[in-house]
Amino acid sequence: MQNNEVINKNIQKRPIAIVTYTSGEQLPGCPTCARRISVGQRKCDNCGQAIFWKKS
Repeated sequence: MQNNEVINKNIQKRPIAIVTYTSGEQLPGCPTCARRISVGQRKCDNCGQAIFWKKS
């Protein structure tokens, strides 16, 4: 991993919505790798992206 990638993952990003095909429910996902994350989780377990939860 390059230094720029590490720095960019420390910049908080808002989660994305992941829709499950069976129920249509929207779940929070990592904006970098699109893996499911838990509400309130500070970093993605998969890629390390910092997550920003506060709504403006």
